[in-house]
Amino acid sequence: MFALFATFALVAAVVVAWVDDAIFNGDEFARRTTAMLESRTVRHALAEEITDELIEASSVLVEFRSVLVTVIEEVTATDGFREILFDALREAHRIVFTEGGQDFFLNLSNSLEVVTSTLEIINPEVAERLPQSTQSIIVDVSDQLRALGLWQLEPALPRDTAALLLIAIGALAGTVALDPHRARGFVKAGFAVVGAGIVVVGITTLVPIAAGDAFRNPDLSQAVEDGSAAFMGDLHTFGFWLAGFGAVAIALAAAVAPQGQPVDPVELARWAWARVSAQQQASPGLEVAKGLAIIVAGLLVVGLRDALVPMLLSLTGAYLVYRGLFRVLQITGARSRADARARFAPTAGQRKLLRQGTVLVGATAIVIGVLGAGLYVSSERARAQARASTELRCNGSTELCDRRIDQVAFAGAHNAMSAASDPGWLFAENLFGIPQQLEYGIRAFLIKTHYGVPTGVKVGGAEIVVTDKAAETAARPRASEEEISPAAAAKAREIAANAQVPNVGKQVYLCHVYCELGATKFSDVLASIKRFLARNPHEVIILFAGDYITTEDTQASFQQAGLLDRLWQYDPDQPLPTLRQLIESKQNILLFEENSGPPPPWNVQGYGLWQDTPYTFADPSQFSCAPNRGPANAPLFQINHWITNTKPPSVEQAREVNSYDVLMARVQQCRAERNLFPNIVGVNFYDQGDLLRVVDELNRVDSDS
Repeated sequence: MFALFATFALVAAVVVAWVDDAIFNGDEFARRTTAMLESRTVRHALAEEITDELIEASSVLVEFRSVLVTVIEEVTATDGFREILFDALREAHRIVFTEGGQDFFLNLSNSLEVVTSTLEIINPEVAERLPQSTQSIIVDVSDQLRALGLWQLEPALPRDTAALLLIAIGALAGTVALDPHRARGFVKAGFAVVGAGIVVVGITTLVPIAAGDAFRNPDLSQAVEDGSAAFMGDLHTFGFWLAGFGAVAIALAAAVAPQGQPVDPVELARWAWARVSAQQQASPGLEVAKGLAIIVAGLLVVGLRDALVPMLLSLTGAYLVYRGLFRVLQITGARSRADARARFAPTAGQRKLLRQGTVLVGATAIVIGVLGAGLYVSSERARAQARASTELRCNGSTELCDRRIDQVAFAGAHNAMSAASDPGWLFAENLFGIPQQLEYGIRAFLIKTHYGVPTGVKVGGAEIVVTDKAAETAARPRASEEEISPAAAAKAREIAANAQVPNVGKQVYLCHVYCELGATKFSDVLASIKRFLARNPHEVIILFAGDYITTEDTQASFQQAGLLDRLWQYDPDQPLPTLRQLIESKQNILLFEENSGPPPPWNVQGYGLWQDTPYTFADPSQFSCAPNRGPANAPLFQINHWITNTKPPSVEQAREVNSYDVLMARVQQCRAERNLFPNIVGVNFYDQGDLLRVVDELNRVDSDS
């Protein structure tokens, strides 16, 4: 009786402790539930729910349902959506468990921006039909959670885990103490612990199935079952290890007992059946009850075969481990008993007896130590998996989060706006534009902001833009422009001379010296950055601008893009921030300007905090790490690694100088000569060669971490 009571007390202690942490704790509940997005079935089911809400808000979207489901399923895998879901879960949990609400609604309206930004890239037609704003993306799971009884759990469950654990330990101790044969008492106690472990495993196997059955939609049912299994993964693992500790106790007790024999599951089953059969003549009603119980057991085996098969395999493996433990402990136990009998023999040496007598204790301690370590490691791993998707990954890696920006390397694209894929760019220095660079992994963008006047004349699909040199001189009278090749300068002057410039007013463009050679609207680039950060809010981006416009126009550009509040506010009296601080404060765009500085505090003087290398090299043999711009005590270091004055810039040459052997050798050389960690490694044609590999090695992270 004590053993049975100990089993249930131990189960209660374990389950209550887990429920208190995983369900009643709002942050932990939100973390674990968000981790369910690791399952594709969960993402698909949630995508269908959100799509239905969008269609209800705008019926014209019904013909695009399949497109929306596909896109939203991809969106649910992004960090941006996970962050929104986490906040929605935490708020819903607070309303239900703190304020006594009876409905569990997930307000995912903020996800509309992430969905829209993704559709603008994949399917602009559908993006245009989405509502501009909505508060109707509300997922209601009240009925299903009410069916599971989450509302009733908190008042129904005792919250004193320590008291339950003490009761379980007392019952185990009573099981041993009250049995006339101590070894048999230990075996019973071991079975009680094994039973508790099996019950915990059974609970964590059956609850996900029951949770899935609460939903009629088969896809949603499977999604909830998969997600619930992940949610309870650490408790499931703990149950197996708890049974393992019980098996050790049984093995130890049986091994040290005289004529000790291992527990045989077949014999145990025969004994149990014999006990039941001994009461066959009790009454017809009892016999009918036994028969019905056997039928129910058979139906459960058939209905739960998918859950029972892995459990049986696990139990088989556990029994094999038990037999091995029994054999080891039986041998050491036999030696200890022999030593004990010889203890009072006049010929036995005290030191030898003491040494031999510790064999059993040592072997047992080793086994328990290994099991304890295994329990800790596997439980922590399962717990981490249940929370994995909410773990902050800064620029793709958890290891970078607590490093200051002067301790992190950023992959940089020189003249990032100059892209062969964008119409109108002559002498392009990259194959693809900034939106593609963001997706590739570029996080530092070396750009130039200029005033340009659109002419209304299109050549090759691109409108000719003429540089407003007068406005730039007025804005930055002392700014010096980097040189370009004579051929490029001549071409720019030719285009400007032949263009008819209408009186339409200047706009802000990204250009390289002359907007006539290629121009990208700054507003388009900022819009692409905003879309990217909506889907990837845990990325830190550097914009290093050669600014030939006023600070007021820079501010207006960011204000209109809705990104002004995302700019880092530099405080010279504070240490440089970590990536975590930038991300959590939602100021994860760092703007550095070549020709201006604060105020305002987001307008940081670039070559006040930065120092760099020369940047004009006609040949790889000219590469140098000598000081160039910025003070010698500047904490941030930029390596300029590209070839200039090739007409046009050469992809083949970039592939050569960006190769691992060439690029890493120069980076290490500059690091040694300047005694500085490289924070920007800037190249032309970023996707040629091994830029990301070099940056990952500098950061000591894997590209997939």
